[in-house]
Amino acid sequence: MAEMTKPEKKEQSQQARRVETLAGTGATDDEIALQVDMPVEKLQRKFGPVLRRARSTFRVRLRARQVTLALQAKGGERMLLWLGRQYLGQKESPAIPADNAGAAGKVYIGVRIDDI
Repeated sequence: MAEMTKPEKKEQSQQARRVETLAGTGATDDEIALQVDMPVEKLQRKFGPVLRRARSTFRVRLRARQVTLALQAKGGERMLLWLGRQYLGQKESPAIPADNAGAAGKVYIGVRIDDI
């Protein structure tokens, strides 16, 4: 006769899938703990590897989507600027004023960080 799965093992497996799903959407430990009715410390102790793996997958998928949109979409210039800063070490640099007009005459190129 086939061995039956213990009810508590099945429940843990379902709970692990739920934790993975929530972490994979970017939910915080506090939010997940509330959803699975468990203290945060116990959640982290019991599902630490699941949380790390799901969040890593989330970040990889998000990053891939950002790159795709930046390279394909109209208006993706801001995303390209941001990605260049993050991955290529690019940064805004001030333009050198042609007339050396001093601080009041300086012109900066690029976009403001607040716009991103």
